[in-house]
Formats: sequence, structure tokens, C-alpha cells
Amino acid sequence: MEGRSPAIELAHEKDGGRREMEGRSPAVELAHEKDGGRREMEGQSPAIELAYMSGKPGREKRRTIMFEKLVNIICHYVEVEPGDIHPESRFMEDLGFTSFDFMSMLGEIEDEFDVEVEQTEVADIRTVQEAVEYLEKLV
Repeated sequence: MEGRSPAIELAHEKDGGRREMEGRSPAVELAHEKDGGRREMEGQSPAIELAYMSGKPGREKRRTIMFEKLVNIICHYVEVEPGDIHPESRFMEDLGFTSFDFMSMLGEIEDEFDVEVEQTEVADIRTVQEAVEYLEKLV
């Protein structure tokens, strides 16, 4: 294992070298740790990675990842700092979205999370937290 990172050495030690972790994303490493490498995550959409991590211990982690991705998307549409976006932030009133901005953002959300958003269902979403909860149902 000379010249390998400590993470690869640990992975090698854990699985007897059945699978090396070099060059793998943290999600792939987590998947390998959870299921002994039976299911590969590499190349899967973020939605699949998030769904895979949806077990009870990972639910909060999945929600946090969704929130962070959504914050990044929001920042593409309105001039607001990521640290100023909170779960209770309202799209229109607090973040300054127009209805056009909001509907435009939906397309990027569909691409990022590999989901299909129903415009009639999202019409009632007012806060970032409500958006995260809606996305959780789709993935």
C-alpha cells in the first residue's frame, strides 16, 4: 500500500483489498462502507446517491445535502449570500424571487436532482424547507 492515501489503506484493510477506493467520491466510499461494496454509486445521479443515503441515520445528512444544493441553485437566480438563506426563508418575500425566477429555477432543480417537478404541486411552496421536503418525496 506504499504511496497510497490513508483512506485507501483503511479501505484496503477493511475489505481485504476486494475493492480499492482511490478516485472515488465520498458518496461511493459511504456506499461501500454501508454495503460492503455490493452496490456502486459512481456515475449515478445525485438523486440516486441521495436516495441511497436515505436510511434513518443518513436522513439528516441527505436533507442537509439537498439544502446545500438548493442554496447554490438559489444563488444563481437572486443576489443573496448563501449564509443568508435559511430553511424558513421565503422565496418571494425574503429572497427576492419573482415568479419568473422561481419557475426558471425549477428547470435547474430538475436537472440537478434528476427529478420531474409538477408545476401545480410547487405552486404552493413558499419556503426553502418546503422545497427540500418536496424534493425528498421525489428522490
